[in-house]
Amino acid sequence: MNFVNVFCRFPTALLTGIIIHIVCAQQRRENDMLQQITIQTPNAKRLKPLLKSAIQSQLDDIEHGIQSTRTKLEAFEKQYKMNTAEFLRRFTPDDLGETLDFIEWQGETKMLALLEEKKTAFTEAQVK
Repeated sequence: MNFVNVFCRFPTALLTGIIIHIVCAQQRRENDMLQQITIQTPNAKRLKPLLKSAIQSQLDDIEHGIQSTRTKLEAFEKQYKMNTAEFLRRFTPDDLGETLDFIEWQGETKMLALLEEKKTAFTEAQVK
């Protein structure tokens, strides 16, 4: 039986709809946890490229989401003539009010942060 090791900085890896749970050692490195996922397979040579391809596919999807979210943020900035940082500072019921646009704008900023976090996690993943 051969093994494929995947190193990443998140508790589980989402690869083409399959969640692979961590089954191996964890080691503390600064404030991050370096996780090692071990997958048992009879043919590691065939699985490694598939895992690398799945990770790249996720990265491509995430990058598309980031671009789409940035486009939406730019539209809000143009429409309301303020940048997103200023909007977030001022987004209170007393100052700007809670309109559907403002709620969506805030949601898009949270989405961008989540997508960038996922991008970092998948970019740092290594298949050995």
